[in-house]
Amino acid sequence: MNNQFITTTELREQSSKLVASLMAGENLSLVYRSKIIGLIRPMTAKSKVIENLTEFRKAVLSLQPAKPISYDKRRQLYRDYLKKRHGQNLP
Repeated sequence: MNNQFITTTELREQSSKLVASLMAGENLSLVYRSKIIGLIRPMTAKSKVIENLTEFRKAVLSLQPAKPISYDKRRQLYRDYLKKRHGQNLP
């Protein structure tokens, strides 16, 4: 991998150059007033592999509410919240 340089002005004006370099997997040194102040590098892809599907299914089901709330009930709860927070003068 090639270590290239990019100035703060180029970073602001030529962001497409930065994106292209990062997509190519290159590291870039950030230069400010003739000094290297940082390193910009591409993200590494970390993918999690689901090994136990039953555990995954349990986790997904635990995120769902036990009893779904209807649209009218949700609307009423939100209206009550707004009245409590902002006063009773809501239309």
